[in-house]
Amino acid sequence: MAACTGVAQWLLDQGLSDQTPIAILSGAPLEHAGLAFAVMLVGAPVSPVSPNDSLRQPAAAGVDTHAGAGRAHTAAASPFNPMESTMDPVKFFFDFGSPNAYLSHKVIPAIEARTGARFDYVPVLLGGIFKLTGNQSPGTAFAGIRNKPEYERLEMRRFIARHGLSAYKWNPHFPVNTLQLMRCAVAAQQLGILAPYVEAIYACMWEQERKMDDPAVIRAALVDAGLPADQLLAMMTTDPVKAGLMANTEAAVAAGAFGSPSFLVGTELYFGKDRLRDVEEEVLRQAGGTATKA
Repeated sequence: MAACTGVAQWLLDQGLSDQTPIAILSGAPLEHAGLAFAVMLVGAPVSPVSPNDSLRQPAAAGVDTHAGAGRAHTAAASPFNPMESTMDPVKFFFDFGSPNAYLSHKVIPAIEARTGARFDYVPVLLGGIFKLTGNQSPGTAFAGIRNKPEYERLEMRRFIARHGLSAYKWNPHFPVNTLQLMRCAVAAQQLGILAPYVEAIYACMWEQERKMDDPAVIRAALVDAGLPADQLLAMMTTDPVKAGLMANTEAAVAAGAFGSPSFLVGTELYFGKDRLRDVEEEVLRQAGGTATKA
């Protein structure tokens, strides 16, 4: 019962509600039943697909993946229970100035849902990483290479289409000096409000096209999001926050990072949004499980 309650809480944390129909796909009867009971504890409608039938595609198993106006979610149960994983969180070294870090952020929740892993967001200063490693921004590094910038933009369009990230917009103020934003991120982390802060700032930067190195714009964004603007902006200037951002940046470089987004799974480093599939596979390998599709 305790295990089912834990899974139910995890489902709630992923946004499941009584308005979210769910179909369970598995080939493991006990885990199938446990997950079904957890969904019932949440109060969400669940499609009663048998473990044998659920080895097939939803349509072949007689599952209607639509319920009313809402699309049904699918959950995969297997002998590997991700909720029982004791592995450390995946470290996500991020800077709001990277559009690829934003795109990664939008995909991370699905990876967490499929694997049970947790991503630990670590604010870093991308300019500081460049300085410590001798790296340059892609815009500078690839400026004189024929076809390279065009191909990078093509890959971004493909990634956006693949994951349905239609809210993304190129920020016309790019490049944006993110020093204030990243210091505020450390302050938000210290206050225990990093998650809503990240959501608000990423939306302002890569969905709403705001000039996020303007102090007045930053303050307005924090107020609009219902965050403690005055407290965050005051903490941003303190030595502990400045030292925290510097320490995070140096730790990222020590782990092998040379840019953002970077991900650390145990001691294995991965760079770029296009390595998220490798990140997921490494999470499952280290946890002793196998990949599931949701």
